[in-house]
This record gives sequence, C-alpha cells and structure tokens, in this order.
Amino acid sequence: MNIKSLISLIILATAVAGCAGDTVKLTGTGDDGVGEKFTGVRPFYVDNRLEKEVTYVKGKRNGLTKTYYPSGNLKQTFNFTNGRKNDLATWYYEDGKVFRTTPYKNDTIHGTQIQYYRSGRVKAEMSYVEGHRLPDLKEYFDNNKQKIIRADINIKTRDEYTENGKYKIFAELDNKNLGVVFFRGDLTEGAFNRKNLTKITTSGGVGYVELAIGPKGNNGYIGIIAEYTTDFGNRNYIYKKVPIPYKDVE
Repeated sequence: MNIKSLISLIILATAVAGCAGDTVKLTGTGDDGVGEKFTGVRPFYVDNRLEKEVTYVKGKRNGLTKTYYPSGNLKQTFNFTNGRKNDLATWYYEDGKVFRTTPYKNDTIHGTQIQYYRSGRVKAEMSYVEGHRLPDLKEYFDNNKQKIIRADINIKTRDEYTENGKYKIFAELDNKNLGVVFFRGDLTEGAFNRKNLTKITTSGGVGYVELAIGPKGNNGYIGIIAEYTTDFGNRNYIYKKVPIPYKDVE
C-alpha cells in the first residue's frame, strides 16, 4: 500500500469513528450541540447505525429531519423552523408505506392527524387544536367502510339535598367492555384540555361526583367527559351535560 492510500484510509477511519460515537439527542430547544455557526445536514449515529439526519441553519434545526429504523429504512420525517416542528410530520411502516401524518404548528399538534393501513387506505382521523384533541374521532375498516363507534355516558343521580345538602352523580359508559376514565369540566373551545378539567374517582368503570352546598354553586349543570381507548387503539372522548336541580351545590 502506498503512502497516499494509507493516508486516505486513516482519514476515512477517523471520520467513521467520529460519526459512530455521536449520540447527541434532539432536544426541545433546537440546539443539539452542533454549534451556533453550523449550517448543513448532520448525521447522528448509534452503535455504527444511522439514527437520524438533521438539517441546521446557524445551529438551529431548520428544514427536514429524518429518522431511521435499525434496518436503515426511513421511519419519520419532520420539518423544523427555528428549532420548532412545523408543517406535516410523517411516520412510515418499515416497508416504506405511510403509517401516520401529523400536522404541527410551533412544536404543537394542530390540525387533523390521519392514520393509514399498509394498503394506503385511511384507518383513522382525529383533529387537534393547539395540542388538544377534539371529540371528532373517525375510524375505518380496511375496506373503506367507516367503523361505528357506539358509546355513550349513562348518568344516575342520588338526591340527598334535603338530608345533608349533597347531590351525587354516577357516570358509566353503556359499553362496559371499554376501560374508561372520567373527568369533570367542559370542553375548551370544543377541545379536551386536561388543564381545565378535574379527574374524578373512577372505580369498576363508574365515575363518581359528590356535590355539596358551597359558595360558588353551579350554572345549572356540570360537564362530564369520558376518555377511553377504542379497539383500534385510539383515545376517544364523550362529553355530556348533567343538569343539576340545585344552584347552590358545587
């Protein structure tokens, strides 16, 4: 081997070793330790395997980011603007077909997420507003026929106002095979926002709320929201207003 070939081999081995040791993790700040002056596409490796390729402009993620399966096949694509996810992100089955598309706005899911079968047909559609789910889930069989989601909240009450100033509410899904969690509160601009809700005691599929006389009272009703997982593995939400006959309980 001549000197020129030996030098080329050493340079190549050094470059590969440097890439293989790079396990920098993507962070929410858009700064992955590449330096604020770096512009270009940088590969990230784990155990000699290409994990992702990230596009930077002056040290911030800007443009396309790709992640890969251990097989080397494309797994995900994201678009970034100044370190934040924007536009449509796409997840792929390992065979290269689209599994799911998710719209992002400033790092937050905003718009309609769509899941697909390997056949290319739509499996499910669900919408988000600034990261919060809307109760508009639609699911489909692989023959394009829409799956009917049959679930409703049944309400029972126990009126103890005269005895002790309490009014008790029991909530249960009519489909008892579904695991469920209940919340008290209203939808926020039509969306399920956990920050504005209170998780209520749920045991054996039954949610329980006990109202008692208090200074705030109520607006003539309280909202009950059921959260459960469908047969297709998607979260679904049902909202129901429960009228309250006494304005001074809360």
